[in-house]
Amino acid sequence: MLDRIYNVVAASMQKHIKDPERTDSWNFPDIALDFGRAFNAEIAAADMPRGHGGPESVDKLRNWLFDKASKLYEEREKKLCLDQTGQPLKTPAGRPAYGRARQLERFLLLQSLDQHWKDHLRNLEVIKGSIHWESYAQKDPKDAYKKKGHEAFEAMLDSVDFEVISTFYRIEVQFEEPPPRQEVKVSAMHPTTTTTSGGAGVMASPMPSTPEMPKPTQEQAQTRQQMDAATRPSADTGFMAHKKKVPGPNDPCHCGSGKKYKKCHMNADQAGSGTPGATTLRG
Repeated sequence: MLDRIYNVVAASMQKHIKDPERTDSWNFPDIALDFGRAFNAEIAAADMPRGHGGPESVDKLRNWLFDKASKLYEEREKKLCLDQTGQPLKTPAGRPAYGRARQLERFLLLQSLDQHWKDHLRNLEVIKGSIHWESYAQKDPKDAYKKKGHEAFEAMLDSVDFEVISTFYRIEVQFEEPPPRQEVKVSAMHPTTTTTSGGAGVMASPMPSTPEMPKPTQEQAQTRQQMDAATRPSADTGFMAHKKKVPGPNDPCHCGSGKKYKKCHMNADQAGSGTPGATTLRG
């Protein structure tokens, strides 16, 4: 992340410093404006070191801006890695935990790269469609395409760095409040203190008894009895066909003599009720 901060500072200085040898031509107000847009902090143009021009003055200004942005980054990193109570997150070893900040940086970088890379590919198609006009200026279209493609790629990287940095310095972490818990009233036994001759004692009050169901009226009771009688199965009433269960000829007789049914009561049963197993109608 510090490399991206350095790239943003360097890109801003390259855009607003046309002549490094002449400090009076440096656009300090626009440099301060770019710093505020990128790092969400205001700096005064009068506080910037000017020097007498040359590479040393440029490096001095770049380092001054980078130190300012680095301190803001450290403060931002600590703020993002706080818990709900405002305390810094800790590792199991007790050291500060900055995993949330690293995860946020990766997310912002991948999201920005995905969008800007698509835009870069579209720009290359536009350049490719019009690069043949370079031949009229006595230039090789292939060399011109490589140069413009490289410039577009560098501009894409600068846009990615600026977008990631500006978003990181402005994002806030919000904690969602847990849903309110529903209180469940539970009736319990509460001790009651009673005083006896031997001193104070504790007696447990009985649990509340289960509420009794209301008793039905006389008409409701009669109706319920009639419904139960109508739905109760009966073997002696109703126009139902009942099939007598008759033992087989070789089964034991139902009288309990131990003899086979055909040698005991089979003939008597057939003479009294007709065919064995016949169905009779009752009712």
